[in-house]
Amino acid sequence: MKHTEEKLQALWDKACLANQELAAFCTLHKIDGDAFGKPEGMAHAVAATNYDRAMFDELADLYNAAAWSARKYCHAVGENKKQDRAWAKKQLNKNPADLVEAA
Repeated sequence: MKHTEEKLQALWDKACLANQELAAFCTLHKIDGDAFGKPEGMAHAVAATNYDRAMFDELADLYNAAAWSARKYCHAVGENKKQDRAWAKKQLNKNPADLVEAA
């Protein structure tokens, strides 16, 4: 089943909100927003939170929420494109005589 534009917009809004929450947390605590994406990964993120476990847990939760919501949006868009391609392929495989009769 194809995702509606309203559902895509809702997923997009959730992804934007999660990203804004992550950015606000990072700004508030002066954390580099890409703490988990650095080559050092975990060690950099732990150091960025001043070795505060509670702060790290909150950062990790916000980071995971932002990544997961973006992934859900991208998956929905990909599913729609996949269905569109399948429909187009099905139309190409139809008998040309059927297409003439339909017109």
